Order: sequence, then structure tokens, then C-alpha cells
Amino acid sequence: MRNRGVEIDRESGLIRIAAGENWHDLVQTCLKNSLYGLENMALIPGSTGAAPVQNIGAYGVELESFFVELDLFDCEAGNTRVMNREDCKFSYRDSALKQPRPHPQVVCSLTLQLQRDPTPNLSYPTLAKELESIAAPTPQNIFDAVSQIRRRRLPDPTKIGNAGSFFKNPVISHEEFEQLSSRFNSPPSFPAKEGIKVPAGWLLEQCGFKGYTKGAAGVSDRHALVLINRGGATGKELHQLAMEMQARVQSEFGIHLEPEVRIIAATA
Repeated sequence: MRNRGVEIDRESGLIRIAAGENWHDLVQTCLKNSLYGLENMALIPGSTGAAPVQNIGAYGVELESFFVELDLFDCEAGNTRVMNREDCKFSYRDSALKQPRPHPQVVCSLTLQLQRDPTPNLSYPTLAKELESIAAPTPQNIFDAVSQIRRRRLPDPTKIGNAGSFFKNPVISHEEFEQLSSRFNSPPSFPAKEGIKVPAGWLLEQCGFKGYTKGAAGVSDRHALVLINRGGATGKELHQLAMEMQARVQSEFGIHLEPEVRIIAATA
């Protein structure tokens, strides 16, 4: 998408963004205009138009919390319709937009409702630890901390081919978590609506996948949740590696890992 533009209403906190705007740049623009809430999602690569498709989120915050509506262009009918939050059916890294559609449709713009008065979200333990030396972290502190964590833990996609987090963090039952806790001392976890969320990266690391290599495909030595192309790996090779990782976690923990990425073709 090449369309650009950001319309800001500081009084209401509403902001309308063209789909072609870079997401990280948008987060910075919001901070400069004293509009808050998106800072936990700093440095997520990609365009703003892709954000609602995935219902992007990071460090305890999801797009859904700020979403108002989007404009969706139907390439076959040649018209545009508005989709609100209910229409989008947001869930964890998913939405109605991510499901198969009968013909091409394009997100043209979206509208978000941001906070005029900051309410820092430090619910994510890694972020809270990063900021523990600051008594009252500001949105800018959070933005800086998130950027530092991501640069430290995730490979730069412009230098090493990757799609970020490859799998979703699985949500397991309280009984399953008790079984996991009997094997590991204080496994990392987060509360979820349907149970307890366990970091997929931690599960994969317990299986020895951090830094794992299989031909030209591999796993980042910074984070076991990130599959990388070391140069020349095919889609088939990456998909085979992903299936191997899924099978190992299923065998070791009885937990199924669902891909967060959208797999277009696994045979290329």
C-alpha cells in the first residue's frame, strides 16, 4: 500500500491512519502528539493496514483495545464498506479479515481511539523488569524499553529473513498447567480468558530449539519462537522445520502450537 496520511483529533483522541503508514512510525507520531496506548507495540514491523488483520499485540497490549473502525475496499465490487470492532471479530492474533475471502479486499484506512491521559500497562513481566529502576514510567519510557527489548531479542527482518513470532502462545487449562508445574519450577505464564497462557518460546527452548539449524532454515539463537532463513531456504524447508517443532512440543508437553503466521504455500 502506498497511501499515506494521519489525521489527528487531539481533543477526542481519535486518529485516522492510511493503511500504507509504517506502524512503528505511527506509534512515534502518537507519542509526539500526546496520545497514548500504543507504546507497548513499538517496533512491530509492517504497515498499519496489516495491524487489524492480525490483531497485532505485544507486551500486554492488543490493537483491539483501541480499534474503532476500518475502511475495506472490495476489489471485485469496486466499493468500500466500514467494518467496526464487532464486524472484525477480533481474537488472539486473529480476526475476520484473516479468514479466507471469496475475492480480494484491501484495508484502506483505520480509526483508533487513543488515551489523552496515559495509563501505563506494565502487566508483562519482562517489560516490568526492564523498567523496575523507574518509579513512575512514562509512555516514552515504555516505548524506549519495548524497543530495546525487541532489538535485543529479535533479529532484524531487513538483515535476517524472518516473520517474527512464528507460533501463538498456547492457552492451556489450569489442570494442564499444574502438570507442567510439577515438572518445572515456576514455568512462565500469563492469565488468559480461557485458562493460562504459556510462552511458546519457552516451550520450544525446553525442547532445544533455540539456535537450532536444519539446512538453510533455522531458529534464532536470540529467541526460540523466531524461525529464520539463513540464506536460500525454501518455503517447504521452513514449513518442515515448523512441523518438526510442533511435533516435538506435542510429544514433550502434550501442547499443540498453532502458527501465528499465515502460511500461503508450504511447497515453494
